Amino acid sequence: MQDKDVNEIFYKELEKQLKQFEEFLETKLKPRTVHQHVVVLGNLIDFLCHGCGVTQFQEVKRGMVCSQFRRWYCSN
Repeated sequence: MQDKDVNEIFYKELEKQLKQFEEFLETKLKPRTVHQHVVVLGNLIDFLCHGCGVTQFQEVKRGMVCSQFRRWYCSN
């Protein structure tokens, strides 16, 4: 498999988990709050998979999520 294919598989898996998380949050929180969380997490998934080229959970580093994503998210 090529890296692009592996990256796409990982991306789809994260999207699937995000959907499950969204369904869980819908039972606990107001729709607006759920939407805000889902938007941020969706952007994090895009950043990790397309911006950093991550293809598996082991590649995710704390600095990617805390520092780099915060800078990227605030600049967009």
